[in-house]
Amino acid sequence: MAPRERVPHPPAMRRRRAVRALLLAAGVAVLLPLALLAFVATFDWNRAKPWLVARAGEATGRAIAVDGDLEVAWRWRRGDGEGAAWSPGLHVRASGVRIANADWARSPSAATFDRLDADLSAWPLLWHRIDLARIEVEGPRIDVERRADGSDNWTLEHGGDAGSWSVAVGDVVLGAGEIDIRDARRKLDLHATIEPLAAPIAFGERVAGDDPSTRRDVIGFVGKAAAQRLREAAREREQRRAERGTSVKPPPYRFAFTAKGTLAGMDLAARGRFGGVLALRRPEPFPLRADFDVGSTQIALTGTITDPASPDAVDMRLWISGRNLAHLYDILGIALPKSPPYATVGRLAGRFDPSRTVLRYEDFTARVGGSDLSGTLTYRSGEPRPTLSGEVDSTLLRLRDLGAVVGAGSAEERAARGDRIAQPAGRVLPAAPFDVERWRAADADVHFTGKRVIRNEDQPITGVETRIRMQDGTLALEPLRFGMAGGRVDGLVRIDSGPSPAKGAVKLSARKLALAR
Repeated sequence: MAPRERVPHPPAMRRRRAVRALLLAAGVAVLLPLALLAFVATFDWNRAKPWLVARAGEATGRAIAVDGDLEVAWRWRRGDGEGAAWSPGLHVRASGVRIANADWARSPSAATFDRLDADLSAWPLLWHRIDLARIEVEGPRIDVERRADGSDNWTLEHGGDAGSWSVAVGDVVLGAGEIDIRDARRKLDLHATIEPLAAPIAFGERVAGDDPSTRRDVIGFVGKAAAQRLREAAREREQRRAERGTSVKPPPYRFAFTAKGTLAGMDLAARGRFGGVLALRRPEPFPLRADFDVGSTQIALTGTITDPASPDAVDMRLWISGRNLAHLYDILGIALPKSPPYATVGRLAGRFDPSRTVLRYEDFTARVGGSDLSGTLTYRSGEPRPTLSGEVDSTLLRLRDLGAVVGAGSAEERAARGDRIAQPAGRVLPAAPFDVERWRAADADVHFTGKRVIRNEDQPITGVETRIRMQDGTLALEPLRFGMAGGRVDGLVRIDSGPSPAKGAVKLSARKLALAR
């Protein structure tokens, strides 16, 4: 009798099949990446340019062209943050890149680059997401435009359906190039040139060629104590960051820029320097130093821009001086009264956001003519108009420095600020009509206190406290309290700019006034 053939035990068969499946999977896991690596390394990516630029155009809503070569290589990159994992990615290099402009713009291209290098994360591509971890550009020529109706050429309209592509950007590194900015709303026309520095300059270091005149003139006007307060506040903030372990030393400056143009009919010139890498998704400081001359106004700033999501993404020391506060309307969009020469220094902090910009002018000190002001103000963008709020104090406020608001000042001072109607002697209220044209540009809610307010030396006003509100073009000082002639005055002042001419109301009650005074 022939021997019986042994049949493998079912569990043993399953184990053998599992081993074969594992070996096959391991082979695929090893061979597939190798095949992909070989494909990426050897494929002529210029043949794929039409498809790739079409996908990029779909993601941005703008036609994109690559006139030169297109190269792609594998590059492993580590994610942001401590302990982040490594992930596969692609390094893309393209020469002669052009991005089409909006069809109404002056220039045919919104941006052109002699060369563009980009690190692209691989996994997000599976979800139609172009994640550009880092972009480096050489020879950028960028056109930025906005029309009077608010439409602009930098807001991208994504094409396609729900499955369309999206774009996310991490670090941006600019090279030497040019930028044109035209803003019909702000009546701004500016051309800027970017050049690399011969050698990096440490943050805070002053070098030959720096123009410190604005900073020096402002401090000379407001007093050295103001600069000392800012330095002390900066040291306290840095100490708190060090205690929290969030202190980061700003990198050095690597590029310089110059700009010339016009703003609201005024000549504009700017110069400065900035860092090499703008991190849009990491809390790495981007150093910036700049000086602006706009008509008779000088502005200087030094500081950093960090994580855009942070409430302190902008952290700058700001110096401003000029001949007339009213000129700041065309620069900052805030309606201020005509004034004699002024200067101010403080800290600018906050963040820019497409839908909600919040900026704080902290611990500022200002001098307007012979008057002093200090405090903190907050600016918030929004609809239907931006708002300005905060606290302002004054040790000495001369009404003549408020100019046309109260009709004060000598004939020479009124002529210098442009007042055309002479103020009769002995009149308390201004004879010139209020200029209410700009009152609807912004709303305001500011608490003001003044130790000593002077119209003339014989009749000082003391202990002033009021809440200044501007809402829908109506100005209100309510409540209004101050000491005068040995007594106290309480009341309100309200002016409505809607009617023509504007209508006002004053309600005051007095106690213990020495009428003889």
